[in-house]
Amino acid sequence: MLANSATLVSLEIGQLGLSKKDSDLTKKAHTAAGITDNRAGYYRKFLLSKAEITPIFKTANFARSYHRYMTVPWGHDKYRLLPSKLILKYTAKIKEFKIEFFSHVDDLVQKWPFILTEAQRILGTVYDPADYPMQSELKSHYKFNVRFKPIPQDDHFILQVEEKTLQEMKESLNKEQDDNLQSAMSSLWHRLFEVVDRMATRLDDSNPRIYKTLVTNIEDLVKLLPDLNISNDPQLTDMCNQIENKLCVFTPGQLKKDNKVKTQVAKDAADIRDKMNVIMGVK
Repeated sequence: MLANSATLVSLEIGQLGLSKKDSDLTKKAHTAAGITDNRAGYYRKFLLSKAEITPIFKTANFARSYHRYMTVPWGHDKYRLLPSKLILKYTAKIKEFKIEFFSHVDDLVQKWPFILTEAQRILGTVYDPADYPMQSELKSHYKFNVRFKPIPQDDHFILQVEEKTLQEMKESLNKEQDDNLQSAMSSLWHRLFEVVDRMATRLDDSNPRIYKTLVTNIEDLVKLLPDLNISNDPQLTDMCNQIENKLCVFTPGQLKKDNKVKTQVAKDAADIRDKMNVIMGVK
């Protein structure tokens, strides 16, 4: 049962906005230009320098990317499915991201008086202290939350309703779960196809730029997919084995220096891509 081998997880990260609409300045600009309606848009002022929040922004983006990489989509809400085999690895890494995130936030809090002084100097007359939180409140504008919840099951329905209605509710939930599972597995095939297609396309070039990630991205993914293969799809398992045995046996250096090796791997990648096209078309 899937509910015993996976959970649902969401990652919610909140940050202080970088810019804000300035209605007064917009009105003055429209008046100066002779604009009588809002078709010219509006003026937004940057409250902070991008350099001040870049460390926070980057850590948040890395955390979101890792969250998506280690999970598969599940339905249409913010929760994604995380197999139980990956929970310990996932939570440990996300905890590292959270510590790093708030370390950068603490740095921002310490520099806040200086940042406000600089903002006042740069923005001049459009500077408004009300646009900025107090130093003591700044940290509350940043959030980094991981939430888990179990996968719903039809036996969770304990409502006192007529049997026919209860059965319809269970059937609706089960259909939704089946659709979610199908969509999740489809996302894995597309994820795998993407890295193989990139390799096939890149190596087919007469003078390709070959970076380390061309190989490592595939190696990392074929190691991860067995744990993400929540429906135990044998075709996906077989495809990962083929990719590992044919596309992950040579280093980026060998692909660069040996044209014969590059040509063979390019052909193998193209052949595997064609096989995946057929399978994904059926799926």
